[in-house]
Amino acid sequence: MGHKKQHLMLHSVMEGSSLLETPTGSTLFGCPPEILKQILFQKLPIPNSIVLPAKLYRRHCSQAAIEFVFFYYLFIHNGLEKYGKFRIFGTNSQCRLLKESIRIVLIGPTEKEICEQGMPKQLAVQLSKEMQYMALQNPKTNQNYTVDEVLDWNVLEVGQQSPLYPTTKDFSEIQLKRKGKSAYQVVTAKKSIDINLSFRKKQHPVYPIQHKAAKRTPDQLSLTILGNSDGFDPKNPANGYLFNFNNRLGIWDCPNYLHVQLKKLKIKFDQIEAIVLSHVHEDHLDVAESIRKDNPIDLFCTPEVYYSFLLKVQALMNCSHQKAKKYHRWHPISIDKPYSILGASFQFFYSVHAIPAVGSHITVGPKNQKKTILISGDHAPFGLIREMKEAGVLPETRFNEAINLIQGHEDLILIDAGGGTIHGNYEDYLQTEKSIHFMHTGELPIKLPESKSLVKHGQVIDLNSLSSY
Repeated sequence: MGHKKQHLMLHSVMEGSSLLETPTGSTLFGCPPEILKQILFQKLPIPNSIVLPAKLYRRHCSQAAIEFVFFYYLFIHNGLEKYGKFRIFGTNSQCRLLKESIRIVLIGPTEKEICEQGMPKQLAVQLSKEMQYMALQNPKTNQNYTVDEVLDWNVLEVGQQSPLYPTTKDFSEIQLKRKGKSAYQVVTAKKSIDINLSFRKKQHPVYPIQHKAAKRTPDQLSLTILGNSDGFDPKNPANGYLFNFNNRLGIWDCPNYLHVQLKKLKIKFDQIEAIVLSHVHEDHLDVAESIRKDNPIDLFCTPEVYYSFLLKVQALMNCSHQKAKKYHRWHPISIDKPYSILGASFQFFYSVHAIPAVGSHITVGPKNQKKTILISGDHAPFGLIREMKEAGVLPETRFNEAINLIQGHEDLILIDAGGGTIHGNYEDYLQTEKSIHFMHTGELPIKLPESKSLVKHGQVIDLNSLSSY
């Protein structure tokens, strides 16, 4: 019996990216920032494969924003159980470097890697226990998945070809040929489709940017919400804040399309004094947005977060570890003492997350009018934190710190309410008398009490008056 006719459909998703839909699976060609949000917005099929262009860094935008396409396939689409490993096609160096950058965001650095960055052994052991407990497990082995168990890396250099989808009972094989650095051809028994990943127009997010020009007065203390949601929400940008401390500007995390947001705020990148990085998940960090080759920015983060960050820089820029260090001026931080950044005092702590991540208490303002901000960072729900204590993963001191992030003296509290397995649950804080701003989600299923609110993209919080506009 012959094979059925194969209907191949090529969807233009955005500049630099197309989605090939076939009867046996869908493949994404090009992977710009927040491409998953474009796919969800256009209601296109979830891909099980990504084909990369030659250059992964263009115009402050990553062309290998793989994480959330892969995470959606793995955690929401249940693709591993239904369809097998997620596949990536690229050059040998791209596959080698990206494998490390994906490992670091899926599993986190190893205990050995953390120790090698200078962390005390006891703390390294503790964070490793937490990461291992929160990692995705293989139900067949009851062991944590390795990168090679969930991802299939396919080297495809110019002039080479590879099976894209194999022969099935109903359909013939589909081949992928690499005709040039960013030129591909998809070939079936009866037709071929040419796909070119070159592009000239600027890439833009699927959601509107809500900012107005930022106010810049010498005595201003404010926090602007650059993003309030996550990597799966097509209606809202992901996490990030702009600090304005007495006209000194800095950023907490580095969201996708930061350069577009700054343009709307009428702020130039070289006016930003510092980026404070909580962790390296892509809904908090677009590495490409932090890079200005002729003007390295000051980057503040812990040593193991910086190590993870450098692995992502290496993959994006196709460079060595040493060269990756040249794109930023790193300032190491730890949790045992306060740090002066932008004239404010930052006291960091480790939140409970799937990879090393920090939050901070930030104190800023004149001596008699100081204001304190709490940013929880990505932080697990209390139910999981209690479970981890009962399982012996969290000792009493660490448990108490994790449950009691709010110390009572804060003027502005920003708490992770992203939900799911590894993010905060807003219900844990509803009985708290303090005024709380929830973050990391575009919506909540209930009407919040008067003292609680959900931050919105574009919102500006004045720290002097604690009012928003």
